[in-house]
Amino acid sequence: MTIRQFYCSLLKFTLTTKCACPGVCQAKDAASRGGLSTGSIIVILFFVFVLIYFIGGFVFLKFYKKSEGSDAIPQFEFWKDFPTKVKDGVAFTIEKATKKKGEYEQI
Repeated sequence: MTIRQFYCSLLKFTLTTKCACPGVCQAKDAASRGGLSTGSIIVILFFVFVLIYFIGGFVFLKFYKKSEGSDAIPQFEFWKDFPTKVKDGVAFTIEKATKKKGEYEQI
């Protein structure tokens, strides 16, 4: 199927459900009851663990290892290079996504 055939095709289907009418079908997920959704809980837990990592690491390095300055930050070299690594990863992904198939670099 070519792209032109794909865009010229017409898909038609009928969906019959009582939930299409307002107020008939009530959602039963946590978000509709006023609670937190699963995604919200995961995001909150992620940030709590990151906070524990940095605070716990700082306390350990500062008081147990007697580190000073930037040496008291856990994995300081990693976090210093992190923005550059993210930028390189995004640039690599964009380059691979926009490169035409069958096109090779010259050696």
